[in-house]
Amino acid sequence: MTKYSDKENAVLSIFSKWKGCKKCDLGKLREKKREDTGGIGGKIVFGDGDVNADLVVIGIGPGETEDVDGMPFVGESGKILDDYLDLVSLSREELFVMNIVACRPFSNSIDFRTKKPREENRDPTPKERETCRPLWQEVLYTIDPLLVVAMGKPVVSEVAGKGTAAMREVQGSVMTCTIPGKAVPVTYPVIPMYHPAFLSRSGDHYDGGPWHQAKVGWRRAVYFLDQLRNIYHGTPMPDRGFKEKDLFLGG
Repeated sequence: MTKYSDKENAVLSIFSKWKGCKKCDLGKLREKKREDTGGIGGKIVFGDGDVNADLVVIGIGPGETEDVDGMPFVGESGKILDDYLDLVSLSREELFVMNIVACRPFSNSIDFRTKKPREENRDPTPKERETCRPLWQEVLYTIDPLLVVAMGKPVVSEVAGKGTAAMREVQGSVMTCTIPGKAVPVTYPVIPMYHPAFLSRSGDHYDGGPWHQAKVGWRRAVYFLDQLRNIYHGTPMPDRGFKEKDLFLGG
């Protein structure tokens, strides 16, 4: 029998409260998908990773692969995320990953080439985000990391409250996220990052383009994380294969 730590049990308890949730249209959409696919799709995708992590990565919502597997960032976006983590010598095992909504946000449309019905990923609506907000906030409060990476404009808007800022303007900068606590609100530093799904649609690999900006952004994030670990835990600054000059686009 698996023995869980107190923090693991606390996170699992949060997830259990949301099991089978149908508080918004995403829950109803998920249940219909589950029925239509005989249980293959239509899964709630909670967070995954180390509940003692110093870094929490938050995305927008599950995609098609995640909807089937029931795990966050296991599709194409997950591969891109892993590639960036490799670049800064950070492993998925050191993180906790989740989304601002736990059910896949998608719309039904028609493929203009095949004329067949298709499902198209979309951003969650304000109502859907509001419904799921207590979930990700309670998980974040329970894990209590040193740093949060917010991937994608909807996440930056939801987590850091910067709804009008363009990603190219805030990518790799430092913001803050304030969430309810048991006694007083709690604030965490947040670094906005391009979402891997956006990068997968972008062919701009040139210096200064989105892929390059994301590379620099991840360097900044992990450098900031190492500084926080040094300050709060006394952990020595590791050599991750890049210099301070590489924290800037010209580096």
